[in-house]
Amino acid sequence: MDIPALLSTGQAAQRLGVSVSYLNKLRLSDDGPPFVKLGARVAYDPADLTVWIEGRKQRSTGGGLLMAQFPDDAVRARIVELRSAAFAASYLDPAAWEPSTRTITARTEVARRKLCELELRTAFAELGVSVYELADGGH
Repeated sequence: MDIPALLSTGQAAQRLGVSVSYLNKLRLSDDGPPFVKLGARVAYDPADLTVWIEGRKQRSTGGGLLMAQFPDDAVRARIVELRSAAFAASYLDPAAWEPSTRTITARTEVARRKLCELELRTAFAELGVSVYELADGGH
């Protein structure tokens, strides 16, 4: 497993164009980007920041987020239970859902890897759901 170069809170805030204070506040809610806790240090995977930003795109200031919540309530509830609402919003909600085959297709390679983690693959299998795998056979 390749470990990505992680960003400090200051670097992540600069990359996102927000203040460190705002990013710190987002960590207290389920609305912020995923982060890694390394002892007392907080770090961010740049790929997670990209996925988080993609999930926050809007078409107007009058409505909610462009992206809808994942359409299968049982699947989404299980993922929120195992991880968090922020995780579901970042990785599950943007995924394509084919109800007839109960197949999830992640929009990015990072999201696909996150959704294929062992604990989640087990939960998906219990729910009769598969995550589309790339032709290279990677999980």
